[in-house]
Amino acid sequence: MMESKEDTHVELAVVDKIGRIQLPREYLDSIGLTSDSNKLEVMFEDGKIVILNPKDKHV
Repeated sequence: MMESKEDTHVELAVVDKIGRIQLPREYLDSIGLTSDSNKLEVMFEDGKIVILNPKDKHV
């Protein structure tokens, strides 16, 4: 079975020397972060960095 490019694509983020991460705009759009907002909620859970829109309610 032949794999398509979509099946093998891995999105990488840029991390600069002081630890800032540049995320794709479409990822930010998908969590409802508007272009005029500059704050995100960041958590570390089960060995993963989780980024959330702080306006969302969490359980």
